[in-house]
Amino acid sequence: MLSLVYQVDLLSRGGHGAHALADLEAQSGHSHVLTLDASYGISSHLTVGVVAPFVYKSQQVTLGAGEARRSLAGPGDPAILVKLALVGAEELRPDALRIGLLGGVKLPFGRSRVQDELGTLPPSFQLGSGAFDLLAGLNASLGVFRKATLFGSLIYRHPTESSLGYRFGSSLAAALDLRLVHLWPVALSVGPRLTWAARDREDGNPEPGSGGGRLLAHLGLSYHASASFFAGLDLLAPVWSGLDGDPLASRLALALTLSLAL
Repeated sequence: MLSLVYQVDLLSRGGHGAHALADLEAQSGHSHVLTLDASYGISSHLTVGVVAPFVYKSQQVTLGAGEARRSLAGPGDPAILVKLALVGAEELRPDALRIGLLGGVKLPFGRSRVQDELGTLPPSFQLGSGAFDLLAGLNASLGVFRKATLFGSLIYRHPTESSLGYRFGSSLAAALDLRLVHLWPVALSVGPRLTWAARDREDGNPEPGSGGGRLLAHLGLSYHASASFFAGLDLLAPVWSGLDGDPLASRLALALTLSLAL
C-alpha cells in the first residue's frame, strides 16, 4: 500500500502575552510535512513499512524591538515499522474484533544542526532529532453497531540521546475514533486525541518549556472511490492544553491523504 499525506500545522503560543518573549523566542509559525508511507503485507498477519517525511518549517521570532523569520526545509527522520495482527486478521465480518501490535525505529536522517544568520536553530525546530527513537504500539477496531466502527490506538515513543547531549522526552499518543459509513462511499470519523510527553533533557538537565499533555478533537472525511483507492481530509484542533510553560504549539492542523492499495 502507498499513502501520501500532506499536513499543515498553524503554530502559536497559548499564553496571549502572559510573559515577555526573549530574543529569538518564537511567537508564531507554521509547518508543512509531506509524508510517503509505503507498506507491504508479507502475510495476512505481518506487514512491514517505511514512513519518509519531507518537512518545511517557518517561525516568527523576536529580535530586539522587532521581529525576524527563520525557516528551513529538507528530509525529516524516516521510520521503519512492523505491524503484527494478533486477532481478526482473516475475519470478513465488519463487526469483528481486530487487534494488532506495532513496533519500529525512527532513524536520525534529518539534519539536526541547522544554522542560519541568527545562530543554531533550537532542537524542536530542526528537521531531525539526531537520535534513534524506539516505537511500540497497540491498535484495535470493533464494529459497535450497523455501519459504525470504533478504532483505537496507543503509541509509545522512546527517544535516545543525540551526539549533542539532547534527548527528547518519552511520549504517549492515544487516539479513539468512531467511523460512520451511512453515506458510503463517504465515511465520517470523529473522536479525541490525547498526547503526553516527558520533559526534554539537555546534558541530563530538564529543558524548560518542554513536556506536558494535550487533548485534541479530530474530525475526518474520506471518499472511497474503489476498493483500492481513497482520499481523506482530517482536521485536528486543541480542546485542552497542559503543556509546560508556554511553548509554540499547533493550534490547528489539516491533513490531506491519498492512499492506493497495490
